[in-house]
Amino acid sequence: GILFENTKLIIENSKRSAMYGANGVGKTALFNAMVTGEIKEFPAHLHVHHMQELDHHPVADEISVIQTILDSHPFRRMLVVIEEILKTKIAAEEEGLSDLKTNLKYVEMLMRSISGYNAEYRVQKMLRVLGFDEIGEQRPLSALSGGLRMRVALCSAFFIDPELLLLDEPTNH
Repeated sequence: GILFENTKLIIENSKRSAMYGANGVGKTALFNAMVTGEIKEFPAHLHVHHMQELDHHPVADEISVIQTILDSHPFRRMLVVIEEILKTKIAAEEEGLSDLKTNLKYVEMLMRSISGYNAEYRVQKMLRVLGFDEIGEQRPLSALSGGLRMRVALCSAFFIDPELLLLDEPTNH
């Protein structure tokens, strides 16, 4: 069905806005539509992150808090994998070595542009502010309460550093 009709969505730069309403009226649906580009004329160039409570998943729940946050940044996660593949191919002196080295330099430049090489240090600093110590950051997600899982989701949102951050029920737990 139609969620809104003849409506303008105006989000001002550098401002905090709140949307509230009863359960089931479409707040989360609107956020999902913003992220997936389903809203007509919504700026496609904006980096939007929809922060939600972390779902329980058997495999993901066994990953450490810090690794979960490091893996939450989709661009960095992709660059890390590509960089490793390129280094392996260069070490094996595969064909096209010059092109591989050129590509590696480009990937390294992209990693520096997003501060990807000091990501672990930055995440650790964020986790300290949110109450996680060295032991807590190594705990698996399965060992966390709902409130601590929400803190991990919040830390991931800060680490991703989107231009538009959508917090869906951030006060849960």
